[in-house]
Amino acid sequence: MTKSETNKTAADGNKSGKVFAYLFFGDFADDFENADLSDFPEERAAEILSSKSEKVRRQKIAVWKLLLLAAKKTYCLPPDKICFERTKEGKWLCDKFFFSLSHTDGAVAVVVAEKPCGIDIEYAPKFFEKCAYKSFIAAFLRQIGEKEDLNAGETLKLWTKKESVFKRLGEGVFSPKRIDVKNENVLTEIIGDYVLSVATTDKADKENIEINILKSI
Repeated sequence: MTKSETNKTAADGNKSGKVFAYLFFGDFADDFENADLSDFPEERAAEILSSKSEKVRRQKIAVWKLLLLAAKKTYCLPPDKICFERTKEGKWLCDKFFFSLSHTDGAVAVVVAEKPCGIDIEYAPKFFEKCAYKSFIAAFLRQIGEKEDLNAGETLKLWTKKESVFKRLGEGVFSPKRIDVKNENVLTEIIGDYVLSVATTDKADKENIEINILKSI
């Protein structure tokens, strides 16, 4: 067990037990060309800058900036009051709250809570393009361990649920076949061209999960 896990305490800024999801939509082109990473943990900054894909670097910078903003908005915590650390499996943790990150084409998403949580966001048009090939969905469903006959939209929803539940559990290697979401607490929403799933420990509904779409980060 890591130091962050043993010392996990929610900040005084929020004792409601609610789960807070934050989203930002953009192309991450101009604003992140010369991004200031001074508020990032050194290991995280190095990890991001080592990404070979410029697109992925921009997304990872954007999602970490969104995390720092979520910490400030939810728990009134500036970056220097949060201790982040990376597990040997590559998962990032902090000592003040639980969190999960996700990024895709044109969107980044963060969830923060007092209990374990997970989030996944996917760009639907990109997935639907692949679904134009009739054999794709059937093969994809077999790959993720699903036997039911689902359409493209239902399949993508299922995928985001499995991703978010895996992130909430926070252990092992992602194996979608082993994740059964039927009895899990997951809220799934369609937001424009995106599918968002948030997995929680407690009841997952709009009363317990607050979704915030930010105009800037």
